[in-house]
Amino acid sequence: MKGLLRKDLYLMIKYCRLFFILIIVFSFAGAWNNNLFFALYPITISSIIPVNLLSYDEKSNWSLYACTFPCSRKEIVSSKYILTVCTLTLSAIIVEVVQTINMIIRHNFHISGLLTIFVSGKAAFRRVACLSCRKHSLGDAGRLRF
Repeated sequence: MKGLLRKDLYLMIKYCRLFFILIIVFSFAGAWNNNLFFALYPITISSIIPVNLLSYDEKSNWSLYACTFPCSRKEIVSSKYILTVCTLTLSAIIVEVVQTINMIIRHNFHISGLLTIFVSGKAAFRRVACLSCRKHSLGDAGRLRF
């Protein structure tokens, strides 16, 4: 499991750098424009990263190679869910920190602004948790069946 997560981390560092830059840019844009769309968009972007990594796995025929490993299909799919939860958590933390700094600088600290972002992050986590509760397996060409 640790090896699968490490593989995905290396792929994320190599291919998904632009997504992390976009997460930071939209976090700051949401903080300084006071626009809820820009504040919540980084959470949406972070949910795209695991899907992007799945497409890279499919392109390199990873599913054929993964079948030779001593890990089960359940562990492979679980590592993808863990990766999704980690990227959502990281982006939610970035957005919360940027929003808090903005509210402190502007002297308009409202707990409702932070709660809105927290609730949207929690909804994204529930979506992932709801999908992981279903019976999942590796489909054709390494795609996840939902």
